[in-house]
Amino acid sequence: MRHGLATMLLCGCGSFGLDPAAEYAGGLWVQPQGATDFGELLPDEQRAARQFKLSSEDEDYGVQVVDLWVEGDTGAFALAFPPELPRALEPGERMGVTVKFTPADSGNFGGALVIETADGVRTRRALTGKGCRNRDGNRRCD
Repeated sequence: MRHGLATMLLCGCGSFGLDPAAEYAGGLWVQPQGATDFGELLPDEQRAARQFKLSSEDEDYGVQVVDLWVEGDTGAFALAFPPELPRALEPGERMGVTVKFTPADSGNFGGALVIETADGVRTRRALTGKGCRNRDGNRRCD
């Protein structure tokens, strides 16, 4: 057991004088998972909104959300009532983020909701939607 002490020192985690929990940023959980489809809407007449729930995926440590934004067709997708950031989410705490879709023209639109945490990790959720014309006046997509 000549290497016992050296092995013990090399297996330690964190730095001397620092709480390992203070360095752990935790992971972010975003619901819903996968792509979010806003459906077919009439340009300049209809809009849709979807709610995303953000929380810490770790039961012991929280996560700090430092920024969030929408990439892609930012004219069609936008954050509604963006939360004040940065914000620390304790275990079990949730934060709601609402994304709205308002197409200004017909066609397929795509984007992503991007959430950045204090440890620099960016989580993306795909956003899709379609703007469609209504030629017969029934307020439905043709």
